[in-house]
Amino acid sequence: MFSWLIGPRSKYATRAFVRDFAARVSGRIQLTTDGLTYYEPAVRAVFGSEIDYGQINKRYGKDVSPTAPIAARPYSPAVCTGATKRAVIGLPEFDKISTSYVERNNLSIRQGMKRMARLTLGFSKMEEIPPPRLRPSRDVLQLRPSARHPDEEGG
Repeated sequence: MFSWLIGPRSKYATRAFVRDFAARVSGRIQLTTDGLTYYEPAVRAVFGSEIDYGQINKRYGKDVSPTAPIAARPYSPAVCTGATKRAVIGLPEFDKISTSYVERNNLSIRQGMKRMARLTLGFSKMEEIPPPRLRPSRDVLQLRPSARHPDEEGG
């Protein structure tokens, strides 16, 4: 993972994230994002035309599988029912337009810190002190949300 940011899915956070990401890579790369509208202008402003950029928009629906337990269905995450890929800048390779790698990484992080997981494999609302091996990770993840970006009002 080249870059990460914990914060709202806002135009300011997206712009900061793309700037940080751009500072960590060199040469022409292929980038894929989800369909958040803030990504396209941020990527255009930071990379210009020197990138191969594609977006994937996933559609979600309910799991209507007869094998899914009825009691579990309201608490299950939505099922991906389809996806649309599009080239935004340059010539991205369509078979490589995917967010699966980062989604798997996010699941691994959530599962490593189960007390913060929700709609995954475990969830607890208990306000307990985590084991010592989790304390540094928890502190790092909680460091960024309160930080304000200089572009935001009052910052």
